[in-house]
Amino acid sequence: MDAELDDYGSSIEVELWEKGKGFHLCLLYDFIDLRQEPGYYLAPGLSRHYEDDFLDKYYHLFELLCYYKKS
Repeated sequence: MDAELDDYGSSIEVELWEKGKGFHLCLLYDFIDLRQEPGYYLAPGLSRHYEDDFLDKYYHLFELLCYYKKS
């Protein structure tokens, strides 16, 4: 797996396959103004390269990703 830290957006991009192919896990740590409890959260996201349409059948394995707050 290949990972890259983006200092400007304070996020970590992790390629979960070969470089330039497959799923990407994005971990963003930022201030998020949620209605119940605003604060700094780790917001995970999942993306893929558009041309990797063979991955469509695997999306159901990843339920909704939640925000995480340090307690």
